[in-house]
Amino acid sequence: MKTGLLLVLILCLPVFLQGQTRPEISTVDITYFWSAFDQLSEAKNHADSVEIIQKNYIDVCSNVYNKYIQRSNISAEEYVTLFTIYPNYWRAIRPLTEQITNRRDELETALQKLAATIPGFKIPDIYFGIGCLRQGGTIKGNTIIIGAELAAADTLIDKSELSTWLKSVVGKTGDIVAMTAHESIHVQQTWFPLGEFFSLAKHQQLRLLNMAILEGSADYITTSVLGLNINAGIREYGLQHECELWKISKHPSQMTHLIIRNGYTMATQLATCLQIWDILLGIKLRKPILIAKQIKTKHIQLFLNVGNIGRFLKKVTINI
Repeated sequence: MKTGLLLVLILCLPVFLQGQTRPEISTVDITYFWSAFDQLSEAKNHADSVEIIQKNYIDVCSNVYNKYIQRSNISAEEYVTLFTIYPNYWRAIRPLTEQITNRRDELETALQKLAATIPGFKIPDIYFGIGCLRQGGTIKGNTIIIGAELAAADTLIDKSELSTWLKSVVGKTGDIVAMTAHESIHVQQTWFPLGEFFSLAKHQQLRLLNMAILEGSADYITTSVLGLNINAGIREYGLQHECELWKISKHPSQMTHLIIRNGYTMATQLATCLQIWDILLGIKLRKPILIAKQIKTKHIQLFLNVGNIGRFLKKVTINI
């Protein structure tokens, strides 16, 4: 009897382990959002609209997305204001967000390819919701949170009403699969330089070079493994300022404490980081990083675990 039970457990073990590698992919918050949105037709005034969004979306959404809303200080008031400012955009983005529930296989395939390349890759859970046009993706622990109102936009989306910054990023991130893959790399990144606590406390962001490693490595890995890059379009700024950045990169030690000032737009900040990443690796690899023909496991592990620019420059002596 015991032998039979043991045999059953052994036979079932591979199935159980396989189930452990599949992510939880939740789109329920998208459903809640558009249900609340449709109820706005019953609102008699602005206050009614705010109450509808609060009670029928924010108060009932998943625990994961609700916590994200609270951390981000997103309010029902902000949603209603955005509906008024960008009515055409919300109508245009709706069908793209509602299609996400049918794209689970694409998301799982991308994560499995990364898992097959990166030893110890942690398969993250993914929660899709609708935010306030602030953030396409972020992570909390082993969970990815995607703002579908940005991440799902394609190149044909109506952007005529949007602000200059939104026009510069909407529809240029390569769709939800690319965004999810990018954020999944951030889940794997295990380093955090001690000195960055001081930078975060004073400037509310990482220092430029460490930010370059953080974002640049995520782009490098997803591009090399999947051919996906959420920041392909935003690199235009870096290319336009290439000479300036090359001058800075000749003395990387002088950049250690450089902070991107608030006067820069978010797009400019990220583009600067990514251009510096390309420059730093270009110095060591002697070739542009994004045309590398192959990627080796040891390189990926280096990019995921190096915690500061000094160690990075010391260790990146590889040839691809």
